[in-house]
Amino acid sequence: MMQYKENRDGIQVSNGYWECRHVRERGGTIDAIRIFHAWNRNILAAPVSCRVMTAASFLDPEGPVEYRDEFDENAELTVEDVPDGSVMVKSKAGLMTAAGAFSGIMVLTEYVYWINRISVRRRFLFGEDSVELNRVTAVMIPCIPQLDRWTARRSPVTTAVNETAIQYQTQCGTNFPNLWGKFDSFITDYYEWRASSQLAVYAPDGPAVELMPDGNITGWDRSFSGPDGYCGYSYIKRLPAPRRHVMGVDPYFGEAMEKVRFNGEYEFRFELALPNVPENGFRKRALWLGSLLRLRSEAPWVTEQELEEMAENGVQVLIHHHDCSKGFGAWPDGSFYWPTGVFPPYDETRRRELKQLTAAAKKRGMKVIPYFNLFELHDSCLERMRHNSEWARLVNGKQNHSIYGFQTCLDSGFRQFLKGYIRKVLSCFEMDGAYFDGVAPGYCENPRHAAGLPHYTVEGTLDIIEYTRKLIGEEGIIVIHNSGAPWLAAENLADMSVCMEYVTGFPNFEGGVPDLDSYDPMIWYGNVVPRSICGYTAIRFYDPDYDRLCDKLAVSCLLNGIYFKGFSLNGVNEYERYKRLSRLMKGFASREFRFEKTGRFRLDAGTCTAAAYISRSKAYVIVGNPMSGAAEKCFLHFSPELFSWQGEIEVVNESGETMGTDFHVEVPGYSYVLYRVNLKN
Repeated sequence: MMQYKENRDGIQVSNGYWECRHVRERGGTIDAIRIFHAWNRNILAAPVSCRVMTAASFLDPEGPVEYRDEFDENAELTVEDVPDGSVMVKSKAGLMTAAGAFSGIMVLTEYVYWINRISVRRRFLFGEDSVELNRVTAVMIPCIPQLDRWTARRSPVTTAVNETAIQYQTQCGTNFPNLWGKFDSFITDYYEWRASSQLAVYAPDGPAVELMPDGNITGWDRSFSGPDGYCGYSYIKRLPAPRRHVMGVDPYFGEAMEKVRFNGEYEFRFELALPNVPENGFRKRALWLGSLLRLRSEAPWVTEQELEEMAENGVQVLIHHHDCSKGFGAWPDGSFYWPTGVFPPYDETRRRELKQLTAAAKKRGMKVIPYFNLFELHDSCLERMRHNSEWARLVNGKQNHSIYGFQTCLDSGFRQFLKGYIRKVLSCFEMDGAYFDGVAPGYCENPRHAAGLPHYTVEGTLDIIEYTRKLIGEEGIIVIHNSGAPWLAAENLADMSVCMEYVTGFPNFEGGVPDLDSYDPMIWYGNVVPRSICGYTAIRFYDPDYDRLCDKLAVSCLLNGIYFKGFSLNGVNEYERYKRLSRLMKGFASREFRFEKTGRFRLDAGTCTAAAYISRSKAYVIVGNPMSGAAEKCFLHFSPELFSWQGEIEVVNESGETMGTDFHVEVPGYSYVLYRVNLKN
């Protein structure tokens, strides 16, 4: 639930995780953002503003002139409650110079604060006497230099090559779909001659600010230039005096020096997202998953004995994929997963069996969630046949098809159909949430959608996740599979994010499993939910070295606080690498522990490293050997300060034997040892 406070100077809006402040004397802009769990200080170097500029020509004795909304000291600012517990802040400001000269351009901005994001609608009103200019900035976000990392996702229609970006390829073998970088110079770190799909500035395991233009691609790229070309520009850069890290989107960036006069109204919408992490910093880092159906020929369902074993081993959530023994062709007509859109998906006998298994899992304290695809309908779905041309996602005039079904667009009637389908499935089978595949904006050129213009489904994707969260409540479970880079606005509503499919996927692992540092950019961005590597694409199951590679990857993931399982969806055997830890933690709520990497632990070792799940009085320390096939010896030093505790501690190994606080340990190759640390008093 969003809350706000209004006073003479402005308005403060908060959701309990972060707070934004609007100030009347600064154009009604967001002039401060505090994220409570991190530094609890303003992370903005200047307000989140918009601007226009005149041409910058060395022949112009006055040089360029800049007009901003933040320079209006008499802006109108109001606030009101809106449905669903949201808050709307409205501002009306003139674009002014710092000296107070008026440009003749007014800006009307609406900020709708949802629990997971801020939806911004900004309108530029150009009067007949407005100034001539060559640059319009719809949004510019300057952050303090401590946010020293950035990530960006290019426009879905771009063909530009970003030569200045520090590509993630240098670490994990691919640059799709996001670019990742660290500010280390005064040149522009990232730019694109379009409105990028995603821009973000962040600190690892700390604050993050994310910007996503809405799905109206043509509106961003061609509002000012017309159908013959585009002048949009996106950028992330470091500025000196005072030093700050800035990201922004300019729907008009004139390449020529001639000044241009615009008339009328121009509208732009975008989303801002901040991480919803509790103030005390205890993160959702202990969610263990299993599968209710899986690839095997001997039986279509797990047995009650297997359910019991998974529960004993600490599995908390069962994901119900509709899998089959051959991988294809079991139900119906080649479906690999749950046939999204088909209802009922089973005959009466199978429906009864699934309900019985769901009840048996819940009896053992586990939750069950089904699979849904956000952009594809199964071939056997009647609505797909009836509405295919109307709902289709078209690119270059074609509709793609895969093992999931025909591709559809959430900016069509498919969105409302999918909402009803989700509600029907959850109600019929009494399940506890959803596993969403395809959680990323989908590009579409179907002329039946979005006023016939190219678009991508930012709002539609978020709307489905928001709808489901309201449907299942806070105790329900949402797992999102975004394949590539994290997306805070979606992850704020989820309990786990499956990412890095195109980073860890083959052929990238043919040369071996990446080093530990390779996981940092994606895993520690925002730190909203536990993240999982999409393991079944990571290593080819027929690789002769498959088991060793799985061991190596599993240890690496555990040392990064992330989840992984191998190619097989077997609900029991694949968890051998994890159940040593999950079994010990099964009695604790997933939000009770925070995860910390090696930095604070004293460890004398060669290739070994350590990490820990820590609560207020208990911790589980993992000492892993991810990069060596041979056993490695190291010396461990434990103290209460390592866990931010005060008092005496006790260290116990997996066998229940009490250890000292300083001792030697031998860690097998591609494996780990585990210790429980208790605070005695």
